[in-house]
Amino acid sequence: MGITLNYTAELKSPKLLAELLKEVRALAKEAGWKVKRIKPETFKVPDMPPLHVEGVLLNIHPECEPVNLVFDNKGKMASYQWLELCRSFEADARIFDSDYWKTGEVEKLVERMNITNAAIGRVKSFFEGRGLESEKEEDSGDDLLDDLRKFWKRAAKDLPHKGRKDD
Repeated sequence: MGITLNYTAELKSPKLLAELLKEVRALAKEAGWKVKRIKPETFKVPDMPPLHVEGVLLNIHPECEPVNLVFDNKGKMASYQWLELCRSFEADARIFDSDYWKTGEVEKLVERMNITNAAIGRVKSFFEGRGLESEKEEDSGDDLLDDLRKFWKRAAKDLPHKGRKDD
């Protein structure tokens, strides 16, 4: 299992992007890193204005994911790999993050993260309590899914979610 680094950035001014990219390319050349330049392009994401992006992806080590230094026209970092994947598969991608993408309201984002973490904790407890390593061979995947659905109906009621609609 590797180390995961989550990062984001926002330029003080979008006008600084050209200077940043020049310095990053020079650093990458000196370090021997592979660089993929992301030329200016536009992505259409539903329910949002077109997203104009530009930047670089740095491959700093063969066993690492690329370092994403791609920014939108407002100077905010954008996930190029995600945008490209959605375009490649013609996905009707939407961003669901408590409107943080649009509003920048940290409180809503933290609330959504707390809900997600609680849900992950509930599912983890289901599998830990089930003792899958000692499960009988005759149990099918359908049995597991049925049990998980039943468990989730009970566990989901306790999630810290305001305005939740019950199934």
